[in-house]
Amino acid sequence: MSFTEDYRKAVKALQAASLVLYDHLVSPAVLDHLSPTAERIYVGKESSRHTLPQDDIIELMLRLARSGRSLLRLKGGDGYIFGRGGEEAQALAAEGIPFTVIPGLTAAQGAASRARKAAIRMVPSRAHPPWAAAAAATGSAGFAPRGSGPRGRFPSRCR
Repeated sequence: MSFTEDYRKAVKALQAASLVLYDHLVSPAVLDHLSPTAERIYVGKESSRHTLPQDDIIELMLRLARSGRSLLRLKGGDGYIFGRGGEEAQALAAEGIPFTVIPGLTAAQGAASRARKAAIRMVPSRAHPPWAAAAAATGSAGFAPRGSGPRGRFPSRCR
C-alpha cells in the first residue's frame, strides 16, 4: 500500500471514529480530522506525568472493546518503537479482539523529511578518511564488516 493510500485510509478512519484514545504527541492538525461529536479520551504521557499507566491504558482499551464499543487508538511519534503500540496490539490479539493497524509517519521519518536529509547515510566499508573522521564529518554512523576499520578494527567510540 502506498503512503497516499495509507493517508486516505487514516483520514477516513479518523472521520468515522466515534471514540478515540489519543497520545500526547498527536498534533492538533491530526485531531482536526475527527468528527466534532467523537468522544476523545486523552491517555497521553509526558516526562514523569502519565495520565494513566500503560497497563491501565491497555485495560481501558480491552474493556471498551469487550463492551462492544468501536474505538480508534491514535498514537503519535514512533508508536511501535517507543509508544508501546506492540504491547497494545498483543493484548488485543490475546483477547481475540480484531483490530487494524494503519501506519503513519514515524517521528524519524518526519524529522528526516523536515530536515531534507537522509535518515541513514551509507559509508563504504573501506572509507577514507577512517571511520571516526567519516562519521564526524557527515554527522552519521555506519556499520561495516569487522576488520574493515582503521588498523583492522573499529575506533573505540564506534564499539
